[in-house]
Amino acid sequence: SYLSGSYESPYYHHNKDSKDIIDEIEDNHDKKILQYFYMFEKYALKTNFFLTHKISLAVAFDGALLKDSIYEAQPYSIIMILGLHFVGFHIRFSKISRGGVRIVISNNVNSYMHNSDNLFDEAYNLAYTQNFKNKDIPEGGSKGIILLDADVCNVANTKYIKNLSFYSYVNSILDLLINEDLNEESASSISVHSTKGANNTTITFDNVMSSVENMVDRGGVEGEHLNITLPYDANMACNNNTTNDNLSNMHDTYNLNNSGEATLDHHSVDNRIVSNSSGTNNMNAQKGEGEDEKAKDKEMSNNRKNEENERKRCDNVSNSNYNYVNGTTEDAVQKIMGSKCKGGRNNNGEEKDGDMNGHNNNNNDNNNIDDDEHIEECYKGAGCVINGENKTRKMILQEKMNEEEDLIFLGPDENTGSDQLMDWACIIAKKRKYPYWKTFSTGKLRKNGGVPHDMYGMTTLGIETYISKLCEKLNIKEESISRSLVGGPDGDLGSNAILQSKTKIISIIDGSGILYDKQGLNKEELIRLAKRRNNKDKSKAITCCTLYDEKYFSKDGFKISIEDHNVDIFGNKIRNGLDFRNTFFLNPLNKCELFNPCGGRPHSINIFNVNNIIKNGECIYKYIVEGANVFISDDARNILESKNVILFKDAATNKGGVISSSLEVLAGLVLDDKQYIDYMCSPDSDILQVDENEINFVHQNQKMNHSLSFKRGSINNLEEDEKKDTSNNEKNKNIIKTVNKNDTQDNSHHHNNSNKCNEDQQDVSDFYKAYVKEIQKKITHYCELEFESLWKETRRTKTPISKAINILSNKISELKKDILSSDTLCRDYKLLKKVLERVIPPTLLKIVTFEQILERVPYVYIKSLFASSLASNYYYSQQFLNDLSAFNFFEYITKLQSESA
Repeated sequence: SYLSGSYESPYYHHNKDSKDIIDEIEDNHDKKILQYFYMFEKYALKTNFFLTHKISLAVAFDGALLKDSIYEAQPYSIIMILGLHFVGFHIRFSKISRGGVRIVISNNVNSYMHNSDNLFDEAYNLAYTQNFKNKDIPEGGSKGIILLDADVCNVANTKYIKNLSFYSYVNSILDLLINEDLNEESASSISVHSTKGANNTTITFDNVMSSVENMVDRGGVEGEHLNITLPYDANMACNNNTTNDNLSNMHDTYNLNNSGEATLDHHSVDNRIVSNSSGTNNMNAQKGEGEDEKAKDKEMSNNRKNEENERKRCDNVSNSNYNYVNGTTEDAVQKIMGSKCKGGRNNNGEEKDGDMNGHNNNNNDNNNIDDDEHIEECYKGAGCVINGENKTRKMILQEKMNEEEDLIFLGPDENTGSDQLMDWACIIAKKRKYPYWKTFSTGKLRKNGGVPHDMYGMTTLGIETYISKLCEKLNIKEESISRSLVGGPDGDLGSNAILQSKTKIISIIDGSGILYDKQGLNKEELIRLAKRRNNKDKSKAITCCTLYDEKYFSKDGFKISIEDHNVDIFGNKIRNGLDFRNTFFLNPLNKCELFNPCGGRPHSINIFNVNNIIKNGECIYKYIVEGANVFISDDARNILESKNVILFKDAATNKGGVISSSLEVLAGLVLDDKQYIDYMCSPDSDILQVDENEINFVHQNQKMNHSLSFKRGSINNLEEDEKKDTSNNEKNKNIIKTVNKNDTQDNSHHHNNSNKCNEDQQDVSDFYKAYVKEIQKKITHYCELEFESLWKETRRTKTPISKAINILSNKISELKKDILSSDTLCRDYKLLKKVLERVIPPTLLKIVTFEQILERVPYVYIKSLFASSLASNYYYSQQFLNDLSAFNFFEYITKLQSESA
């Protein structure tokens, strides 16, 4: 056989690469198929495909996949995830990224087809917008999206499947982030090849053999028929004297053909004995009890020849780093990797820099230097002048250690902000020993170290800052402005807009229907509905705009539910409440001064329907402050601004949430594990409970929500847990009955007080309370800075505001990239300290010294924090719509350096 050395592929020395071969194919259909295979091979970086234990398939692609495509900008990375009941993507625009993960649930098959067709575009556009929003913070933009299959939507267990899909999605991302050996019990990842080069493992024969044997040992394939394609590593064959025996065993056990495809024979596996010294003899014993001595001698002679041939072949290809069964594929991959890899690892795990032969000339020298000398070497290698600053030296060394490390932070979004999904993501990252588990997910409960956006109104704070600044510039009292809200008391932005705003709200459009009153909706009643959302008592937490008490309507008010049919409104018959709700923001009846979309699907207002809100050359809305992401398309924005609408787009207005999440991440990186538990978490934190018993956490916090179970215990333990659950459920039913009795006696004053009590019941530290206040100050500060900059420049140059926002975001992003591409400014320790001490909240600096921050936080994050602060503050202080010269930036830096001296 080929694997045992007696077969030489006739194509092994072929000079043509895969692309040339594909170009010669005449059939266009076949050519198209192979071209996509070629693209997959070229841009695929990492996968969990070869893992024994995986929940779903994940493949990470280089963002260059979208180079020269219809998309506006090339992302850093694209992750595709395929699960049992879903398909998903995660798109990010930088090495360090943060963004929400949303789950899309379709109402019907037609809705599913529409969502499926637009799935990647939606993820890309949201990540692209997020990148603009993230201009003030170190993390680049990203967005995750999960589309549930049509047949699991709107069924009894949809919520369970939704959470299960999130569970699979998160575990698959962790598969790609965590590098572990294949023979470990926990999940890990294998790199197919990598342009980023972060602790990757080349797929080898032994890796896959270990994976297959683990599967067999654990009984995971009993009764199944396993097909597997096995790559071949010539170097491993040369360096391991047992490989030839293993190859023979594998050929018999897996029935290998010449292409390397194998079919597992379970009877053979059950009976075979793997031995380092006598693997072949054991296999022969199984096959040949009736063979005569001549046949045995002949076979042993053939094995010796095969072994000799194998050694010779190893000598010829021992310098290859990417070894495949097919020599033509190997040549193609070598060329691909040579063009796209600046570095990687050879088979011994040693770092290499673009040397495809894997030679490491400095290896022996480095092995002989002690730790201090090694630090010195790394420091000199960074191109820095040694100035005796031990802090800077540690920081530079840390950069060399972590420069290839990707940091992904997930946040809540549509259908992922409930059921403690973000808390669970953090906890499973901790259990899988991900080093940055504290920051892997944001938006957790505050008892688990999170800073909930809805509880503190972080995103809404940024939106309301823009609205109040707009009123200030126009010299209008905020109380006098009529306002229409998309998104009601049951949503984060809608409920907090009601609680924070002073404006006169005339209409609310949410999932349940429409509220409208030309004279203004009753403020106290709206506050009552908004406060219900955060009530811990499940029986009182349900809220929506259609629960509004009709006694507060004027003669110009009405309420329409999505379930209503043939209702008369001001002499017009509304045949279908759902259709009326879906288009009410386009209805001239909704005319007001301020339109504030805080919910809804992307591109709800687009070039095809925007003319519905333009009557007699004027828009029915004077001002638009976007809260929801991508609610209005760019084409529609251009048309609205041409009609003199003052429009502030989402990339500027709703960045309060991303600033809050970034500072939540910063706290998790700066504080060590003990400090994080002491200062950011409550005594009843689930993070503490899960260390003792994960099942307790699942049952206490998930099962009552009909969420997924992550049980890993034995059958006996599970039965005991179920018994406990039965008794607990009886208690809960009694409690709910008591609460329902008292519910009829509640009034709005009681609801306000109960909500306040719920917030105070959680025991959070004084540090946490102070840190939250500082986050809110930062949000207001950054929003005011950007508003002032945009207002001055657009008034000076007559540039549309949405266009100016794009220009400002692009310029900040480009300058940030330039700063990150060089260490020149970061090596100025005094300047670094000056800039970062302005960004890092003082509360943190009271707990942790600046030197400790440099030691604990990955240097790539420190560098990005420095670059984002420097770039954003520079452009906020300049006339950014002008072509600023490099001398302007030099003057700005010189001024900062003089201040820090």
